[in-house]
Amino acid sequence: MSRYILALYDNKHEKKWFITPKRFIIEENTDNVVRGIFLRDIWFNYDIGNGEFKNDIHFMLIETEEPSTYVLDDINTNTINIQHEPSMLDKPKNNALNSYYFILEKNIINNYSKALLQLNKHGISKKLTIRNKENYSEAFLSFDFYNCNNETVLMTLPKFEI
Repeated sequence: MSRYILALYDNKHEKKWFITPKRFIIEENTDNVVRGIFLRDIWFNYDIGNGEFKNDIHFMLIETEEPSTYVLDDINTNTINIQHEPSMLDKPKNNALNSYYFILEKNIINNYSKALLQLNKHGISKKLTIRNKENYSEAFLSFDFYNCNNETVLMTLPKFEI
């Protein structure tokens, strides 16, 4: 049985991909569109700071029947450059039924963070949706940006639609 997992690359951490410990829950399909959600914010709660984020964040949405460790090994061995900068070429070749590549650019992260913090309302959130980087693909990944304490913003509750 296939399932959907989320891989993330943020070079503020180690220079390699990692997979979130929880997988997406698939919503009922009534219109030939697959929609997946994380049910709780504790499944994915990523601190993006206060508008001074230094790099882009790369994501892969992966449909697989294999264990996450196999997929992760596949992703991290696909890199063709010495610096291990993420790219669409990192997509798993051997352990995925489908995969989709997304980039959340640092200027967008910072603009969303600053806008939320300027509202000065703890607990307010704003949704951001990004499109798959491949041409002719109708895959979307969205996150809620959440003003945690008027000092930092968290990116949480990922959802996808393909």
